[in-house]
Amino acid sequence: MTLSAVAIFVLASGISGGANTEGMLISGRAIQGAEGGGLNVMIDLIICDLVPLRERLKFISIVSAMFAIGTSMGPFVGGSLVQYSSWRWVFYLNLPIGPVALVMLWAVLHVKYEKQSLKQNLRRFDVIGSFLSIPSTVAILFALTYGGAIYSWPSWGVIVPLILGRVGLVSYHIYEALSYPNEPLIPPRLFGTRTSAVPFFATFVHTLIFVWIIYYLPVYFNLFSNLRPPDRAFSY
Repeated sequence: MTLSAVAIFVLASGISGGANTEGMLISGRAIQGAEGGGLNVMIDLIICDLVPLRERLKFISIVSAMFAIGTSMGPFVGGSLVQYSSWRWVFYLNLPIGPVALVMLWAVLHVKYEKQSLKQNLRRFDVIGSFLSIPSTVAILFALTYGGAIYSWPSWGVIVPLILGRVGLVSYHIYEALSYPNEPLIPPRLFGTRTSAVPFFATFVHTLIFVWIIYYLPVYFNLFSNLRPPDRAFSY
């Protein structure tokens, strides 16, 4: 699964870099986001499978440090590529790195697991929970993204997705709490004790603030540069 996620991520990078239309670029980025999320999850799963509990914090800290370094260097590297070459190289940069990662994973990562048929895997998949949570999240993101930009906040194009998204998420949590699925997406028992609920809440707040910073700061500086005279504007 990890090899497939890396391969599809590299393929999506090529699609995004070679995009000739806005729709093609958005599609490539959507696939990148899905596979990137899968890679992040697989990293934690591999660490939990291979590393004893007392050693996991050390390895997760190493991964988090690499993530922090990449996040801090990304704007400088990406800005330099855009300024001196083309924005397409932000995506093409993954093309030579991806095959190297694939070879290293194939040669080094040997995880023992119990092979199951497709039918057995589908039985473990929380179909109803996914059907409720994913469209609901997309609806809320749609409303928050286009509200005030394309549609006015009081318009039906914003209010209806917000209402549907909230109703869907509430329905999702009710369904998960009823213990119908054998393996729910987010088991309610994880929030049953303060020992687990407090770290989850802290992680949620930390991620919210972190994503807010990396999303809004580029937008702020871009708007700020457009308001300044051309000879004093920032150059990216």
